[in-house]
Amino acid sequence: MTRIVVVMLVLVATLGLLATTVSAQGGVTVFFGDVTIDGAAAPAGTQVEIVLPDGTVIGTSTTGAAGLAPDQYRVDIQANASFIGQTVSIRVVGSDPGSAATATFASNRAISRDIAALTAAPATPTPVPPTPTPAPTPRPTPTPRPTATPTATPTPTPTPVPTATATATPTATPTPTATPVPPKPTATPVPTATFTPIPTASPEKGGGGCNAPALGGSAGPLDIGWIALGLVMPGLAFGWWRRQRRP
Repeated sequence: MTRIVVVMLVLVATLGLLATTVSAQGGVTVFFGDVTIDGAAAPAGTQVEIVLPDGTVIGTSTTGAAGLAPDQYRVDIQANASFIGQTVSIRVVGSDPGSAATATFASNRAISRDIAALTAAPATPTPVPPTPTPAPTPRPTPTPRPTATPTATPTPTPTPVPTATATATPTATPTPTATPVPPKPTATPVPTATFTPIPTASPEKGGGGCNAPALGGSAGPLDIGWIALGLVMPGLAFGWWRRQRRP
């Protein structure tokens, strides 16, 4: 009953607008009806729009406005000759475009269309092919310069200090020098004293006088042998004593 009263009021208002609109302007076309979203009544304030086939929005409104029920809408559009005969879409803003209601636009008309809107599926982003990155032009590899390899300085190894050991220094034994032994002197043969008998002076008769032999007269051969032996014997004894003293 309430819906009928609302529809009647809309029709009366539409007729009144049509009667007062100048004919040169083409009049006013009114779109109205109920709105559901996914099968449930739309809440008040739900936005509704009228769209031409080329995507141009020619009218918009919200549910529950101007004394309407929360799920009802009404859109007044100033008629234009270019709109007449085009199929317009009546849809909830942001809903699935396939769930929009459609109608043929006519001037000075009240067109009733209910909208059974569906929640639009989230838009799938169109994959953008990656822009190929141009491969960098390889730079010529510089010829490496020969690098002198540093010679490692050897670490000096500490020389162990030998422990001083008391070593007995051997006493050099002098090499005995062979002392030439002089040849033994040849013993000088000792002349053998030849006993020569001294002739006995025959006393001449007369016993005295000038012809008697002198007491200290010349020595004979025996005296000469003893004198030679006395001279040689000390030399032989001294030579023997020298040989005994030598090492």
